Amino acid sequence: MRPRRVPTWVVATLAVAGVAVVATSVASARRSASAPSDPVVDAPAPGPVEAAGAAPGTGDDRRGAAAAALDYLATLSSLVEADPTGREAALRSLAAPGAPTVVTRTLEGMAVLDQVVADARDALASARVLVTEVPVSYTVAAHDGTRARVEVWSVGVVLIEGRTDATEVWSTNTVELSWAGDRWRVWDWSRRPGPVPAPSTDSPTAPADVLAGVGTWDTVAYAPGR
Repeated sequence: MRPRRVPTWVVATLAVAGVAVVATSVASARRSASAPSDPVVDAPAPGPVEAAGAAPGTGDDRRGAAAAALDYLATLSSLVEADPTGREAALRSLAAPGAPTVVTRTLEGMAVLDQVVADARDALASARVLVTEVPVSYTVAAHDGTRARVEVWSVGVVLIEGRTDATEVWSTNTVELSWAGDRWRVWDWSRRPGPVPAPSTDSPTAPADVLAGVGTWDTVAYAPGR
């Protein structure tokens, strides 16, 4: 039987990095449906960010904020195959002190993804997973030297061998950052679908051929252009 495309619930709920984005939203929806809102953290939320172009304060320049946002999004897809301890350590190293739920929501989302992959491997023990995200363009929507908001338009590719075809997921990611210590750190992150270009007229490549062709290639590190 031909593998099916990524289920609608996965595409609609996996947050950044295609798969991680969807899983995060699924976990958030399940939590909000059965539990009260997250408790207020000890650290107060920073005030609103000034309009882009404001005079910088103690923070890095706008390119530094963009680089931090892109690094966070790239890290998400790299954590798909990581163990829970490694995931949490990596996320906490990028999160701002007192960030509301940026670490816990992402870990919950990846736990949902883990179950999807485990189910696939129950049917095919050697099932491979390909999750990659490519930023297409970005803008520093706001920046005041201590807070920044970066919008990133990206395309992700999600493939779970035996369960899905290689499916593209277009999204716009909003990464809120705060200047902590000596660098930009993630305060919050959210994703919305699209904008989505018209689909290609090319015939889809079989999952096995995708994995054979690019499934073992190294991912690319991104930084803002000069």
